[in-house]
Formats: sequence, C-alpha cells, structure tokens
Amino acid sequence: MSIMSRFGVAASLIDFAVKRLLFDFIKVDTVAATGSLISDAAPLKYGRNVVTAANGTKAVRLPKAELDSMVEVVNTVSNQTLIVFPELAGDQINAITAGASFSQAAGSRAAYYCDAAGHWYVAAANLTGTATSASQAELDVLDGATAANNTTGKAAILGTDGAVTFGGSVTAVGSFIIGSADMAEADLEKLDGITNGTQAANKAVVADANVNTGVSKVTQLWVGASGSEAQVTATPAELNYAADVSANTQTLTAGGAGVVATTTKYLQLDNAAAAITATIANANAHQGLFTVKAITEPAGGQDHTVTLTAGTWNGTNTIATFADINDALVVVFDSAGNGTIVANVGTVGLSGP
Repeated sequence: MSIMSRFGVAASLIDFAVKRLLFDFIKVDTVAATGSLISDAAPLKYGRNVVTAANGTKAVRLPKAELDSMVEVVNTVSNQTLIVFPELAGDQINAITAGASFSQAAGSRAAYYCDAAGHWYVAAANLTGTATSASQAELDVLDGATAANNTTGKAAILGTDGAVTFGGSVTAVGSFIIGSADMAEADLEKLDGITNGTQAANKAVVADANVNTGVSKVTQLWVGASGSEAQVTATPAELNYAADVSANTQTLTAGGAGVVATTTKYLQLDNAAAAITATIANANAHQGLFTVKAITEPAGGQDHTVTLTAGTWNGTNTIATFADINDALVVVFDSAGNGTIVANVGTVGLSGP
C-alpha cells in the first residue's frame, strides 16, 4: 500500500493537470481565526482548512460560493465554537439569513458544499469527541426518554422551556439555585416539618387559615400602619398590669373606713346599707388612668367618699363624694399625684381639704 503525499505527487510522472488536481485534493491550509465580522474574518481556501484560535467569537470566511466547490473546515479547539461566514453579505449558509454566520461546534469537522451559486450547505460532525464504551443497559437509559417528563429508569431531559417534571423525590448534594436565591440544606430545614399557625424553634413561621401564627416572642414591638409604626416602649410588666383588669380592680363592700390598695386602678364602692369612707394613701401610687364608681347608693341619705391623704383629684380637692348609684369619676394622676378630671358621671362632688 502506498501513501499519497505532496512530495510523492510532485515526483510522479503523471501530467501537470492531474498533479494539480491531486495537490488540491490533499493540500491542508492552517488558518488562525480572527475578527468577529464578515468583513474582518480570516479567509479560507477551497479544500481542507485546519483552523486554530477559535474562542466563540473569532471567525473565518468561506471562499467564493461557486457551484460544486467544497471547503472542509476543522475546528481544532475542543471547547470553543468557531464562527463561519460566507464570503459575501448576499451569500447564505444553509437556511441562515444571507450574510449571517454559522456556528461550527467545538472540536468538529465540517464540509461546506456549494449546491447553488451563492449558497453553501453544511452538516457538521464531531471530530475530537472521546470514545465511549457505553453498555446496552446504559444506552437503554436514553432510549425512550422524553423531554420535560421523568420516566422511571430513563434519563431526565429538559424541555424547550428548561423545565422537567419528576415523579418522585429529588436528592441534591449541593443546593437549589433559582435566580439569585441559593437554598442550601440549612435553609430548607427551616421549612421542613413546619405546621401552619404553630411556631417551633429554628423553623419558619407560617400563618394558618385564620392568619394566626400562634405564640409570638419578640424583643421589640412596633404597631401602626406600614411605614408609620410606633414603638411600644412599655415593659412586659407594665403591659400585663394595664391589660389585667381583674387584678387591678378592687371592690369595697364593708361600710365605714376602707383602705385602697396601691395596685388598684378601678375602685368599686358597693354597700347599699352603710356609707363607705375609703382612703387612698398617696395618689402617685395610682399614676395614670384611675376610675371610681358607686355600684350602690347607701340608704338613709348617706354618701360614699374617697379621700386622698396625699395628692388631689383636680389639683385642689382631696375628697370625692358619691351620692347616687352609678356615680363615677375618671381621673388621670401624674407622677406627683395631682389629678386631672377626665369624666365626672352623675353627681360626684369634689371638696376639701
């Protein structure tokens, strides 16, 4: 067996025309891809062209598209696409827009055939792919696989929109990335096992159907319309004190002298037989809103009274007299025990000292 080479053809006794034909058949031109436009792409020659320097944007340009001519292009870069333009802006490759480029795959060999003046046809083939020894069982994983839907024992293939549907669980070693969100295992653990409306340590909080989130523990509380919230500065003890009406309510039922507890915010006078003469040691112990109401009216023209030993009801008077049933006095005491009347219901009389 003999090997045909340029030197062998040159030394042969065949005529010049045949030699030229053979030279064209076996010659190889090495071209470095340049530019990125049809105007600055590296020109190719008829026959075989070995192209270097492809980087996904650098380009080459085919010669004149003359009928029955052929150009073979070898992209030697195994991981970069080669851009191939026709010679003229009016020429065309396959069904691509006239003057537009064809992207030849990385590490591929392609033959461009001129099947009509100004038109090239190409079907690229892989050149540098690694040989495979896939078994029948491995190839069966691909056989019958469908895009966008996962079938038992078959490869998962993305659909045209990039989506795929799995019929079972998905196990990932790393994280799930959607846009700029990177959900690692620690992030997903916050969602795993949550119960709507029930809070748990290190778990996300999700409201139930009634928009209830269960127990809430906060270090600060802000209340108000969105963007106009005001911070609640009261301590937990202060909030509990203000909210627990029963704990702050005192009812005096025995006639005669009665002492008002320092924790009282709402005082009730309830004896229909005898007058109650209650005493508050110091009004500053009841700072804030304070209410007194006569639940009953004592018989025989008697009146219930509440006397401030220190402080005033209205800046002057220290004695409040409740002559009729449902008489009530609402007052706000400041830190010095001086009061400001908010409401005087009925015929509460103020006097003294």
